[in-house]
Amino acid sequence: MYSRVVRDRDEWMRRLGPLYPASVALRRTTVMRVGPNAPIGEDLARSAPWVVGLGAITGFAGYATAWVVARWGASPLLAAAAAVAALAIVGGAVMESGFARWAERRAGRAAVIASVTSMVVRFAALASIAPGRWLAALVVAELAARWSAVLLQRLGDPIFDDAERPGYSVGEVSWGVIGAVTAAVAIAAAWAFGWRGIAALVACGACAFALGLEAQRRDGQPGSDALAAVAALAGAIVLVAAALIAPAWPAWTP
Repeated sequence: MYSRVVRDRDEWMRRLGPLYPASVALRRTTVMRVGPNAPIGEDLARSAPWVVGLGAITGFAGYATAWVVARWGASPLLAAAAAVAALAIVGGAVMESGFARWAERRAGRAAVIASVTSMVVRFAALASIAPGRWLAALVVAELAARWSAVLLQRLGDPIFDDAERPGYSVGEVSWGVIGAVTAAVAIAAAWAFGWRGIAALVACGACAFALGLEAQRRDGQPGSDALAAVAALAGAIVLVAAALIAPAWPAWTP
C-alpha cells in the first residue's frame, strides 16, 4: 500500500514538473482537489508562493461572478454579495471555516456573530467600492489575505498541521521566499492603489504580527485556524482601504 501511495506522488511530480507545488496549493486552499492521494507534508514549503499566488485566481473568480450577476441586471449590492459568496466557495471556505473555529475558542457562542460580521464587513466594503475598481480590490485583497497567513509562519515558529486538512499552513518557509512573495504582492497593491495600497499591506502585516503574538500567548503557537483568522482580517482590511480610496459615492457627512 505504501509503495503504491509513493508511486502516486512520484507520478504526479513527473507529470507536472515545476508546477507540482501548485497542485498542492490548489488541493489545500481551493475547491480544486488536484494532486496525489499520497501525503504531501514534505511539499508544503515549496507550495508557499503558490498558496499566495492563487489569491489572484480566487479574486478573479469573485469578480467574474459579480460581473455575470450584474450583466443579468442585478444591483451592485447583489453583485457584491455574489462576489463574496464566490470567494468563499472557490476558496473551499478555508478562510471562513478556520476563522469560525478560531473565534469559537475565544468567544464561544458569540463566534457566530464574529463569523457573520467578517462576511458582512467584506460585503459592505466591496459594495462601497467604485465598480470599476472591483477587480483590483478583490485580487489584492485575496493576495494580501494569503500573504499575511504565510508571513505569520515566518515571523513565528513554523506551523506543521495536518497536511491533508485544508489550510494555509506551509511549514518552514524561507525568508527568500517571503521576500519574493512580499515584493510581488506589494507591486500588485501599488499598481492598484498607489502608496495607500502599500499602507494597507503594512496594516495587514502588523495585524498578522499582533494576532500571532496573541495566539502564541494563549495557545503556545499559532495553528491553522489562527492563520485563517489572519487571512480574514487582512482581506477585510484591504477591502475597507479600497472603499476609502475609491468610494462608489461621495462620503456621507451627518
